[in-house]
Amino acid sequence: MDPACSTKRRRVGDPGAQRADRPGTKFPEVMIFVRESKMGSSRRAMISALAREKGFGVADSFSTSVTHVVAERNQPKDVWIWLKKVSAKCGLEVLPEVLDISWLTDCMESGCRLPVEDRHRLKDESEEEVCTKSPSIPIYACQRKTPVNHLNHHFTCALEALAEGAEFSESDGRALAFRRAASVLKSLPFRVAKIEQLRGVPCLGKHSIRIIQELLDLGACKEVEQIRSNEMNKVMKVFMSVWGVGLKTATRWYRDGLRSLSEVRASPSVKLTRMQQAGFEYYRDLARPVSHVEADTITAAIRALLPNSFITITGGFRRGKDAGHDVDLLLTHPDEGGEVGLLSKLLEHLNEQGSVMFQDYRDNTYKETNAAGFNESKSTMDRFERCFTILRLPLSPRVTSHKDDKVTGRQEVNEAVTSHYTTNLRKKIPEPGERAVRVDFVVCPYSQYAFALLGWTGSQINSPMSHRM
Repeated sequence: MDPACSTKRRRVGDPGAQRADRPGTKFPEVMIFVRESKMGSSRRAMISALAREKGFGVADSFSTSVTHVVAERNQPKDVWIWLKKVSAKCGLEVLPEVLDISWLTDCMESGCRLPVEDRHRLKDESEEEVCTKSPSIPIYACQRKTPVNHLNHHFTCALEALAEGAEFSESDGRALAFRRAASVLKSLPFRVAKIEQLRGVPCLGKHSIRIIQELLDLGACKEVEQIRSNEMNKVMKVFMSVWGVGLKTATRWYRDGLRSLSEVRASPSVKLTRMQQAGFEYYRDLARPVSHVEADTITAAIRALLPNSFITITGGFRRGKDAGHDVDLLLTHPDEGGEVGLLSKLLEHLNEQGSVMFQDYRDNTYKETNAAGFNESKSTMDRFERCFTILRLPLSPRVTSHKDDKVTGRQEVNEAVTSHYTTNLRKKIPEPGERAVRVDFVVCPYSQYAFALLGWTGSQINSPMSHRM
């Protein structure tokens, strides 16, 4: 029998983690588990020892650190049944590569980590069966479910990197094509193991298919790696990490010869907007992800200030993400017209309490847009009254991840934040234990609430899947 699964993630006693850190390991990104079935304990011990001598990490028992499972003279079906069973016990979401022993022997003979080829893979026949029997994939993103944790991260990350590179090169058409391809891969109910599984799947152009094929054959893609290492792409990502800096501004700075944020700040020719100034001033805080607990506590605090209104968290948190770069809140009132003055009242409260560190208010032009006709505006959704703010958030030592927090703990955090927002604070910079957090408010009439909720939940291409009210 195979060694039992190690159920804790990368703990000190995890054999996989110990082997990865051992002196002489040349390939720290690889952790191999050699399956004993049909091989015998003596041969398994010999192969494991040889692999370690060649610089490969080899786990004595299966754990979440394993990246490659190798087997000898095993039926693929048997290996996959075993792997899914032990992976479920470990809580492993992304399964390792399942390979014939020939891949490992080839690697040891060459003295380096070789790319995984199709001939090395032990195919999951059940996945192929699911693929052939699965219903056709809808062409429209709004008709597809797009789970946060999907089965094809390796491919979608590559395609999204290409989309980002195309955007930086101002090739909007190519960027949209890559994002559509990534979107449809996220919706697939199976892991792509060979290109034939993608026959009939919409939104996959020849370029995207070529990228997926190269990833399947070699485990990496030269074009993607070139995009990720490109100097312009790296600099543009840094520039656009500043709040208020979009593609056009970042491109202009790059063309002006600027290569870092310090150079931007020091350049006399750069004129920053108010939002960009705030983005630089609070850069360190705003660069930190906002947890779901923090988002929930901010929402609870705003509800305490507007008890008779509807306050709904939107954006990535409503799509099911555990962290984000800001908190998006949709405000409305159950009485049509009752939303008028709601945002002004809220901002007045927050400013009196000293909780607002920055605000950029945009008035409601929805009625004017509606009267002029939809063709007069690129996006009616952006015509609602809204305000982009930076608020002061006190941090609590009781705050944990959204998955681990208990109901009582969350209630205490909510009460702490609500108490903070009802305390008169008139300082402009965060004190120790506080941080600056971006919070965007959008106000809509109740008759438009359903449409605004859908639009502000997003994302740009994928339809929202999970709803948190």
